Amino acid sequence: MPTQLLHQAFRHQLGTELIALLTDSRWVAFSFAVAWVRKHGVEPLRPSLQAFLSRGGVVRGIVGVDLENTTSEGLSELLSLATAGDAEFYVHHNEARDTTFHPKIYLLTSTDRATLLVGSNNLTNAGLYTNTEAALQVTVGRNSQLVRDVELTLENWRDSATGLVRQLTPELLQDLEAERYVLTESDLRGRKRRAGLAEGGGRSRQLFGRRPTPRPRRPPHPGPRSTISQILIMRVRRSRGTQVQLPIRLSRTPFFNGITEIVRSGTGEHRRLSPARSGGGVNTIKFELPETAGFVDPVVRFQRLRGSVEYTAYDAPSREGRAIMHSLNSGLGDSFNPTHKTVADTRRATLYRFV
Repeated sequence: MPTQLLHQAFRHQLGTELIALLTDSRWVAFSFAVAWVRKHGVEPLRPSLQAFLSRGGVVRGIVGVDLENTTSEGLSELLSLATAGDAEFYVHHNEARDTTFHPKIYLLTSTDRATLLVGSNNLTNAGLYTNTEAALQVTVGRNSQLVRDVELTLENWRDSATGLVRQLTPELLQDLEAERYVLTESDLRGRKRRAGLAEGGGRSRQLFGRRPTPRPRRPPHPGPRSTISQILIMRVRRSRGTQVQLPIRLSRTPFFNGITEIVRSGTGEHRRLSPARSGGGVNTIKFELPETAGFVDPVVRFQRLRGSVEYTAYDAPSREGRAIMHSLNSGLGDSFNPTHKTVADTRRATLYRFV
């Protein structure tokens, strides 16, 4: 797809998208510039980055240290990757007051193509997976003016002659720690607690709703997206009223490993997953979605959360339903992260995609 909006965390997770891109052998160089990096932002990417470097890929990264959001552990994770291949990382900081290094750019290039992601996502667990974020992903020719402009900008931010950037080394990291440019993650958590900024902040009541967001699992090695994604979207087909079916091959993916029932988000209602048999064997998994009784065309968003799967059902003509259907339809033309369909006729098929 030449251009798409990555809508995190409702339809996408940028971290999952980066893992998928880095796993694709067509890309030969990966560059990024972010305001902040933390340990749990780099960790899920590590297997894919190491594999990328081992097959000759080049990695260049620039990180800011402003506003005490980059941590010592985050920089240490980057340093450890520098030993895995042709990887260099730089720290950018301006000592002038009232200025912050604040970009979020990710660029992958091949011999003839480039994919650029620009948005609000930092290289942190929250930024790549759980925050509400947005990024525009554009795929263009390798020699396009846009790519040349981005590469020139990144080169400028890495230019030590400006005095604003230094290559990350063990010695620089020690100096950053000693001069308190970066803190440890435990120090930052302690500061937050002391400031009364822990979750809830001592409030007597909450004014907004609550929707948990999935956190990434670390795959043992780079693999298909279905082994790492925590979000699944599906256009379901009903039979016998509000009964829907889960394709058997989908039920056997790691996403549903150990799951015998799903939980409706917001209400906590449980829907049991029951095997449906034909010819002596299980050919599908069925469950009830009574809330879809009045829907024209039901779609479902599933989240894997700490050993359980929560879901929310929408009607396809609704605002949320249109967003899910757009992603499903987009995946029909995506060879790397496709939308799967149970029968050839898209109008009659169950459609599903890991995002």
